[in-house]
Formats: sequence, structure tokens, C-alpha cells
Amino acid sequence: MRIRPSLLAFALVAASPQAWAQTPPAPSNDRPIEVAVQGSWVGPASFGSANQNYTRPAGSPYPVFEAESSLGSGFGVEANIGYPLAARLQAELTGGWSRSSLQTKIDDDVEDADDVTLTETLMRFSVEGAALWTFLTRDRSTVFLRGGGGWMRELAGSGALVEDGFVANAGVGMKYWWGTATPGQAKRIGLRVEGRLSIRSGGITLGEKSVRVAPIASGGLIFRF
Repeated sequence: MRIRPSLLAFALVAASPQAWAQTPPAPSNDRPIEVAVQGSWVGPASFGSANQNYTRPAGSPYPVFEAESSLGSGFGVEANIGYPLAARLQAELTGGWSRSSLQTKIDDDVEDADDVTLTETLMRFSVEGAALWTFLTRDRSTVFLRGGGGWMRELAGSGALVEDGFVANAGVGMKYWWGTATPGQAKRIGLRVEGRLSIRSGGITLGEKSVRVAPIASGGLIFRF
């Protein structure tokens, strides 16, 4: 018995009706890149104190005055670029800039002069690498731990004084995504907030402390591509 080609084609289509109803799956991005732009508040830090002494003929110190220096709170901006290494682990590159007030109080003058406080602007630029580990995930939000370190440069006196140093950070934060993710969706926008401790070594030092610890709080928008 001979089967006409037209009947054979009809039989094949009828046997697999879902072949024409299926659509190719939407492409998914299982390695999305995240970019965050945040404003930051930098807490105060102490530089300690330093004494100005003369030397008596017998060799003992003769105090002239005492200077106590501190860094006031300030504001800045920072940008983070994150790339996932595993399901809960992400590597980040961070660049930041901040501006604070550097204050030095001079008192205990040997000639009983009035106490005076000198103020100068201090700017800090930093580039850091960090690791971010997500330990809690909800429908639209995640909570993470973050730690890292890198290079910083501090400038004071309109750039007349420039010193490099090391900065390290550790803290906790949260990401909140607007809208509900759909299968195959890569682009999202949300809010990122975090608090951390900043440990700075080197840079501009005006007292006995070469290592300073200060709190930092930041928040801003985060984009996923």
C-alpha cells in the first residue's frame, strides 16, 4: 500500500500537537552583575594626642603645649560592582570618596595662652576589594555580611599634605528589590543599605594613633544586569 506524502505529513503533525505550541525558553542570566551607587556617612575618629616639648639642659623634657587631634564626621559617595562567585558568595570592587573635618585642639600652653582649635578639610579616596556572603534570603530582600580592604589616599591643606594608607571594612547590610522577579529576568532595581566599621592604618597621622576605627553607614540604589 502506498501512502501519499500529504497524508504522512498530516499524521506527523497530529501525533505531536505540542510541537507547534511550545516557545523557546527565555534566556536566563545566572551570573548577573550588580552595580550599587550609594551615599555614605563617616563617623568621627580620634588621632590621639601629641606633646610639644623642649629639652632642659639636664636632658629632661620641658612641655610647651599639648595637641589633641580628631577627625569629625563627614559625608561621601561610593560605587560597588559585584560579580557572583557562588550561590551565596559575591566578589565586589568598591571605589569611594569622602570629606571630613580635621580638628586639632591646642591647650596647656606654657605661657597660659588661650586654648585654640585649628580646623582643616580632609578628603579621602579609596579603592577596595571585598567579599559579600548572603546568609538570609526572602522573596524581595537579602541580608549579607561583607568584609574587604584596599588602598586609600588622604589629602589635607588643599592638597599640600598627601599620605597613602590601608583601609579595611567589615559589616552587615541588606538589599531590597522592587517588583517580583520572573523566570528569565535579569534586570532589576532595588535599594541597598549597610553599616560597617572602617579600620584605617597610615594616611595622615597627627597624634599617637596610627590606626583609627570609625563607623560608616551607607545607602543607595542597586542595579542588576
